[in-house]
Amino acid sequence: MSVDYLDPHVSGATIREHYVNHFFKKATLQDLKEWVREIEDDWNVLMAYFEYWSAYKPSDQAEQIAGERYLWPGEDWNMLAKRVATTVVSALSLYYNPKSKKAELLKKAAKLLWRLFYKMIASRVALPNTPTLVNAGSLTGDVDSKIVYTEIDKLDDPFPVLKEVFEHLDPRLQFAACNVLSLEDSLDGIMRTLYRAAIISKAGGGIGLNFGKLRYKDAPLSHGGTSSGSLSFLEMFDKMLATIKQGGKTRRGAGMATHGYGNLTLPNFWEREFTIHPDAIDFITSKRDNDGESKLSNFNISFVINNTEDFLKKLENDEYVNMEFNGKIVKEKAIKARQLLKMLAEHAWKTGDPGLVFLDKINKDNPVASRIPIESVNVCGEQPLISSYEYNLVGNCNLLSIDLFKVYHYASKHETSVVQLLTHLAGVAYEFLDFQLDLLAFPDEGQARSAMLFRNVGIGFTALAGATALQFIETGTELSMPELMAKLAFDVMYVLESEARQRDKLKSAVFGNMAYPGLPYRNIALTTIQPSGTVGILMQTDIFGDVGQGIEPFYSLYYIRKYRESNTQRWKTLEYSNKLLQIYYPEASKPEFLEQLKNNHGSSKVIKDPRIREAFTTAHEMHWKDHLKVLSAASEYVSSAVSKTINLPNSATIKDVEEIFVEAMKDPNIKDVTIYRDGSLQTQVLSAKAQAKKEETKTKTFVVGKLNISVDTKTGHIVPKQRPAFINSIKKEVRFTLNGDQKTKKMYVEVGFDENNEPFEVFFRATESTKEFAPFMNLAGRMVSLALRSGVDKQQIFKQLRKVKNWRNEYDPLASIMADAVMEIIDFVRAKGKKKQALKDLEEMKRNWTLTPKGYYIDEEGNPRCPVCGEILVIESGCASCKACGYSACTDA
Repeated sequence: MSVDYLDPHVSGATIREHYVNHFFKKATLQDLKEWVREIEDDWNVLMAYFEYWSAYKPSDQAEQIAGERYLWPGEDWNMLAKRVATTVVSALSLYYNPKSKKAELLKKAAKLLWRLFYKMIASRVALPNTPTLVNAGSLTGDVDSKIVYTEIDKLDDPFPVLKEVFEHLDPRLQFAACNVLSLEDSLDGIMRTLYRAAIISKAGGGIGLNFGKLRYKDAPLSHGGTSSGSLSFLEMFDKMLATIKQGGKTRRGAGMATHGYGNLTLPNFWEREFTIHPDAIDFITSKRDNDGESKLSNFNISFVINNTEDFLKKLENDEYVNMEFNGKIVKEKAIKARQLLKMLAEHAWKTGDPGLVFLDKINKDNPVASRIPIESVNVCGEQPLISSYEYNLVGNCNLLSIDLFKVYHYASKHETSVVQLLTHLAGVAYEFLDFQLDLLAFPDEGQARSAMLFRNVGIGFTALAGATALQFIETGTELSMPELMAKLAFDVMYVLESEARQRDKLKSAVFGNMAYPGLPYRNIALTTIQPSGTVGILMQTDIFGDVGQGIEPFYSLYYIRKYRESNTQRWKTLEYSNKLLQIYYPEASKPEFLEQLKNNHGSSKVIKDPRIREAFTTAHEMHWKDHLKVLSAASEYVSSAVSKTINLPNSATIKDVEEIFVEAMKDPNIKDVTIYRDGSLQTQVLSAKAQAKKEETKTKTFVVGKLNISVDTKTGHIVPKQRPAFINSIKKEVRFTLNGDQKTKKMYVEVGFDENNEPFEVFFRATESTKEFAPFMNLAGRMVSLALRSGVDKQQIFKQLRKVKNWRNEYDPLASIMADAVMEIIDFVRAKGKKKQALKDLEEMKRNWTLTPKGYYIDEEGNPRCPVCGEILVIESGCASCKACGYSACTDA
């Protein structure tokens, strides 16, 4: 009896059996041999490439970020690479049967794949997204955690180790960076989706939703009364994201809210007349007076257009646009098309929001659109994902970026073609991401179902700017720099998509087509271009430094590097020019040139050599038309979409933004577009200061010794300190035995520290072996945190915790273990170095800035500022990141 995989109650693990059964029952030995032969070819071509780049030392910034955010205690980068490779290859244990004729070939494949994955990551020529690098290898149960560092390729039979890893992977973690959920227009459906979004965000994933499915403000309800409107529920999701702290990391939840079209429930809605949702105007203007604390501050927002051709026709003829919901016209001739365009452009010009998403172009490439249309995108816009409330599907994607500069540099120094390198790198990337799906590392069952039904993966590239500069200078091309950028983006994406689709075909014969019925391939989408963020920094070398992010031009050629002195822990500043520029233009290393760069905001115009100057054109120097050309070229062959920001100088006009939006709509390849005008957040800062003057003080603060105690002026009660948007924490694994029980138990203890490096909150997290103590751990963590935030002496807190007794009136050993573990972390932080002076220095900088719920600051001139070191953030590919210290507010990276 066949299983209906679209049945929302069928689990992801059940759907996964579709692929396992195909391997054992339908795949032939010849199919398997051909697949293994292809993997062998990958190794033969890439072995020397991996070794070449392994000899390059990573940049200081890359090493610092790796140590702070990616490496586990006692781990180095090579160990991380082994941990990730072992985790992903463990998926092959699903297909291993020692008695099968395919067993020996599968052993060979496992060893080859492990070696390829390990070398790829160790040499940093291509890296998966952050959740994979951080979470891979987390195990539960009675197993040696060091097993993930096993060198699989040196074992005669790797499968005992791989099976052990596979069976003990922590099911609460996730490797996917992108997620899209679907809403249902009912209170029950909305609340269920809110819960699922919270769980996914807590595990470290960004979320996207389209709120156009919800009924409009003052719409009649079936039981009487009227609706509060779609934006009221959007605000609820926004508050949830402000509360959730992603995956125990220092940034909060992040979301993409799409809205604007009201007929999403109707079939083939992208072929219908262009209309807007009755709440669309309120959505467009929702960030007009954003003060950093107002609604939607945790969401990027994008306006969805169901039919771009019809909208363009209405613009050309100066026609009206109707407001419509679920096929019913709510208001005829609600707004002129040109007035709507101006409104969209004006608010994007002011705040960077909204962007535009073109659902007709997206669903043109969606093979299941007639049954499950795509209605939204992920946080940074590069992943339009299939999601469905009805079918219990949460769209998700694992991402991997190939360093394009490394490819072109190596090819220029060796007798190797760029196409050959890209072909085999695409093959390795494909195998990595495809097998990673089989691990089912998802906190929500809808994610697992979607992954197994559609097997969506995202192979992409970064460092287009560096690769183009190299080609522009060394080949003597007659193309302009933007033209060459567009050409390389087109050529590279064509190779990646073509090779990945060939691998899809080859692997389908061995492991089966996708479980969704009727489609003759394995993966519904294969390529994308994501913001590389901190992953892009991890790939930097000490020789070449910053070679660009994603498909963006160089943001600036002047760099400020922030680091802490090891002895004083004070921030130190290092100023320098782009290292690649220094190689081609020795003048760039001189102090006087650096001063010129600094005074000209890192602009290339201070470079005297005209060809070098053009090669290093920066984002604000590139005309918006050229930005769109690069975006269009990169988008033509991509399976999903492309994350890119059209960076504009502060002098850009609203009319410029209107033209960008119209040209993006006309282009057949561009699926979404986002702009950011330099300094456009200034109005928000002014609003924040004005609002602050109006607020009445409800609490009074008393200074008692070194403590600032806040008291409610009405009740006289102590008010616990509010949790800041950005907080540092240290997590410790604790293993112990209890009451003569020889079986080792495990829990995790995490302590968060405030801006003065004082303990602020404590979490005790149970594992499978300590689940019976979970309620006690939860209670203890909450009470200890409340006491710390209320100014109670920590010595007294843990003294009382050690006095907890069991039902026999005996001191409970677990309580003492918990108290000791917390104090060990506190003592470790104090011994690590005095950071208070450095923090005070940063606080002095922040005195006149406004903190946003996204965790970063806005200064008096409207510039986004880094919460870690205070430098100006760069906004590119839809992501705010710091070039000085490596901070990133991006979930995809």
